[in-house]
Amino acid sequence: MQARRLLLKLRICRGISFRGENRVYQWMINQLAIKSATQAVDLTVDDLIRIAQIRKSNQAQFKASFLSAQIESDIVLNEQMCQYTTILDADYPALLLEIAFPPVVLFYQGNLGLTKHKLLGMVGSRRNSNYARIAIQSILPPLIQHQIVTVSGLAMGVDGLSHELTMKNGGKTIAVIGTGLDYCYPRSNVNLQAMIAHSHLLLTEYPLGVSVRKHHFLERNRIIAGLIHNIIIVEAAKQSGSLITANLALQNNRNVMAIPGPIGHPLSVGCNELIAEGAKPILTADDVLEDF
Repeated sequence: MQARRLLLKLRICRGISFRGENRVYQWMINQLAIKSATQAVDLTVDDLIRIAQIRKSNQAQFKASFLSAQIESDIVLNEQMCQYTTILDADYPALLLEIAFPPVVLFYQGNLGLTKHKLLGMVGSRRNSNYARIAIQSILPPLIQHQIVTVSGLAMGVDGLSHELTMKNGGKTIAVIGTGLDYCYPRSNVNLQAMIAHSHLLLTEYPLGVSVRKHHFLERNRIIAGLIHNIIIVEAAKQSGSLITANLALQNNRNVMAIPGPIGHPLSVGCNELIAEGAKPILTADDVLEDF
């Protein structure tokens, strides 16, 4: 089996985690010296269980899934209905190779070439205030003139707002989602997702048929934090998922920035605390451009 098709099969297969898939990829690189996505790989299901370090409780599920006729049908469906790249392909986003557990497969709609541009992450509260809209609208136009591409998670609030305002100002945007390409969450962003898929880039590590699961959002955040050069936290409460993304970005040696907000406002606490801890405060677009 070709190396890239094996990685696709593992991504679709049940009973193996993305960490397990990454162990298989590393083993292929280190032990088999795989250098081409089309190079043949001959590994048994028991080899894969050992290399991926699959837990005993998941081994039967993995073996049944890997050897099933259904998995072959699912592979064909994803090959026919999706565009995808693997960690062995030349068009795989280079910055993702720097993170701890890069996704071995990325499914996408749109222009994957956007990942080679200057990328700016923009994340924040799902219940943004009007202040967030004003702040984003203020800093975006000069950034777009410098061909900076925004990256966010297509969630409610700041994420969707960042995508929307980028497009309204004539810029390009990348949405990283936590489902298969055939799902949209939240449903209120269905039109926005369709526009991004058509004219920008919609990106996920999940194959067709995978719906919303809570842990997917944390996994998605590591991709956002890995793709970008710099990230702005627009609004964040004290215990916000956006702060998790900021910490992941710091672990990847990315530049973390934050928009300061009014003292005492619940959605400004996270940003103001990030600034107090050393994040760069963003007052104008020039503050962002300095780091590009």
